[in-house]
Amino acid sequence: MVYLRILSAWAACFLWLVFYISFAIGSTSAIALSSPYDATIVIEGDKSIKKVNRNIFGISLAKLHRQQWRRPVDFNSPKLKMLLEELSPTFISLDNTQLGLPFYFESTGKKPKRLSTLTSLERINLPQTGSAKQLFYAAARDSNYNQGQPPHKNYDDLLQYFGSLGSSPSFAIRIPIFFTDVQGVYRSLSHKLSPASGVDLIRYLNDPTDSPFGKLREKNGHKEPYDVQYIVLGNELWSNYAWENMTIDAIAGQIKIFSKEIKAIYPNIKLGVNLVDDTYPHRFFKPNAKKTYEKLIAYNRLLLDKINSDIDFVTFHAYGALGTEDLNKPLSFTQWQYILSQSFFKSRYGVPRKHTSFVENNNRDISISIDEFSGPTSTLGGAVYNADYIIHMLENNYDYATGWSLGIMEPDNHFGIIGIDSTSGSESFYRKPNFFTLKLFTHHMKGDMVSYSINSPTYSTKAIAWENYYNWPAEIDIPSLSMVSSRLGDKFYVIIVNKNIALDINTNIVFNGVSIGGNVMLSILSGDSPNSTQVDMIERSQTVEGNSLDLVVKRHSVVAIEFTPALSTPKNL
Repeated sequence: MVYLRILSAWAACFLWLVFYISFAIGSTSAIALSSPYDATIVIEGDKSIKKVNRNIFGISLAKLHRQQWRRPVDFNSPKLKMLLEELSPTFISLDNTQLGLPFYFESTGKKPKRLSTLTSLERINLPQTGSAKQLFYAAARDSNYNQGQPPHKNYDDLLQYFGSLGSSPSFAIRIPIFFTDVQGVYRSLSHKLSPASGVDLIRYLNDPTDSPFGKLREKNGHKEPYDVQYIVLGNELWSNYAWENMTIDAIAGQIKIFSKEIKAIYPNIKLGVNLVDDTYPHRFFKPNAKKTYEKLIAYNRLLLDKINSDIDFVTFHAYGALGTEDLNKPLSFTQWQYILSQSFFKSRYGVPRKHTSFVENNNRDISISIDEFSGPTSTLGGAVYNADYIIHMLENNYDYATGWSLGIMEPDNHFGIIGIDSTSGSESFYRKPNFFTLKLFTHHMKGDMVSYSINSPTYSTKAIAWENYYNWPAEIDIPSLSMVSSRLGDKFYVIIVNKNIALDINTNIVFNGVSIGGNVMLSILSGDSPNSTQVDMIERSQTVEGNSLDLVVKRHSVVAIEFTPALSTPKNL
């Protein structure tokens, strides 16, 4: 949870007043004074563009086994199950790469009979020297590791639990190809794992029931194949390359051998790797940053030149990182307006095009996914950021996307979709702001995307320094509103995001070829401030005549609209 520093009341009010006046004046300058509306939206209800890719509405789970020093996730909790059923995620990414233990048959079955953490470490022949010696000691004796007991969860636990949800999500799994830790004290470890661990896992997940692997899976509670179609080989290995001297040849070698062995059994399964999201203009780097990250910048091309025939997709991690360095510090007006403009900047500076450029020189169809993304922590501003970025990904044809993170497996609670309160001694689950954003899309974006046009107020951002990375210049002509619309049968859906943090926008929405002629359902996510961890989620109906809807879209808010028209023209297919 984000803890806000307390400002004196008079100072806070003064700052908000000054900022609101100056910002609101600048924001409305693009709208004709004679217009009764600040913004107009025209939706061509009979012009389909493409299918809504609902694989974009996903969640990620960090650390398959959960950090050992946290109690096991209570999958018997009615509240957790109720929240997940309400959320209805369409895609789930499971991560088992940070000190991830390879798959063994003995790690399946009932927990008391599974391999212990210590035995798994011994089985991979990890040399007990340096930091590895410290890890062995902890796994054997430390209460944080349950004195060598098995990890809390395994693949069956998670796949069966989330597979039981009504939304029947698809899955991607990130599997380890090195035993390493991309972030922590054990990052210096770079122990190569056997590709047999990847092959055996995929056969266990996907083999038919009458195979030895399928019979073991049935014995462990799941007769039919899990049908996992996406496997990511390793995670953020660019970190080990840049700061721990793991070589490109070593990384590429492991990817190639895992790919060869897996494809020999399952040629159609999709294999991916994670790349560096080096997509913003290098001219914005601080003077010393480009030199500092010169090695990192070269990673994508060096690696892809060696493995482009061995993979089917690549993933990137996209964070509104400004503000995540000091999690206890609220962001300023200038910082928030920059953060909430980032999806627009991704379009302005061709980020989707640059993502594609990394793989377009290959003679194969390599797709792009975003398997981690988040705004700066789980606040209202972070939720607005996520909504705007989901629209960006829908428009730019990403394969799947999973927000960081569900929030129940992680060692801290700053990010996430579902929060955990342990103050009572037991874990109580609750909705965080990002929960409502994802729910708006899973519930209110279906069928075919339809054509639309939007004329919205614009705003400007000030120049800003982003930690040790960027000196970002002032920007102008940033649209306040973004949106997406779809149609499933006779039902229409619209989601609108107001990124402007100082202006409520009086909006006229026109549906060409459609007569609304009745009630529309509105779901509105809003709150007092982008820094708020407490938000308002209001659902109400509004009666509409004809083919247009008037709506005030509140500052820093997300609105979902759903209705069945009284009369509509046939849809173009």
